[in-house]
Amino acid sequence: MQYVNWLLSLPRGVLAGAAAVVVLLVIWSWARIGRRHYLVVKKSDATQLVTYELGRIADALERLSSLPPPHEVAPSAEVNSTKRVDLSMFGREI
Repeated sequence: MQYVNWLLSLPRGVLAGAAAVVVLLVIWSWARIGRRHYLVVKKSDATQLVTYELGRIADALERLSSLPPPHEVAPSAEVNSTKRVDLSMFGREI
């Protein structure tokens, strides 16, 4: 019981530092143990096909990104003789 009273009598900064060290040690040990379990994907026809197709997609995207932006088409030279009435409910023309 004296040990608990002695711990509680320590300054808050010391208790917070000790708690941080304990938490970091727990996280570090959990990470070390967790690294031992991993999945190995061996080369197969399916993984080779996926790799090939992803490479093709990446190449196509690189080609598209290097193209200049398309130019806007100029409006046609033909002028309509009719004009639309703005805000018309029926799309009337004059």
